[in-house]
Amino acid sequence: MSAARPPEGAQHRSPQGEGTSVSGVSSSQPGRTNVAAALVLHWSDDVATALRDLEAGEWIRVQGPIQCVEMQLPENIPLCHKLALHPLSPGQPVKKYGEVIGVASQTTLAGAHVHIHNLKSTRAAV
Repeated sequence: MSAARPPEGAQHRSPQGEGTSVSGVSSSQPGRTNVAAALVLHWSDDVATALRDLEAGEWIRVQGPIQCVEMQLPENIPLCHKLALHPLSPGQPVKKYGEVIGVASQTTLAGAHVHIHNLKSTRAAV
């Protein structure tokens, strides 16, 4: 996950846990947790992997190799599935593991489920 483009509406946190608002989100909002619910594997990734079943409307913490962000999810994300770290446009290459895994096949919101319905694989015939 790039430090230059945190998810819209996200909360940036330094390794020391001090919050810096990215889009007006307060670090003191109730119901937040310090436990990561999703993991980013490479700083350039466009998606994170859900570490548990995630619910629409939930605020989650996304742990990356450079920073942590908090974001609210627009839809449910199943365990081990991908979620967008920022809005994706049709035709845009999508990275995971620091490598392009496919291209977005439709507009995808930040925090939305990324799967075969909105991602065309460049690695396998789907």
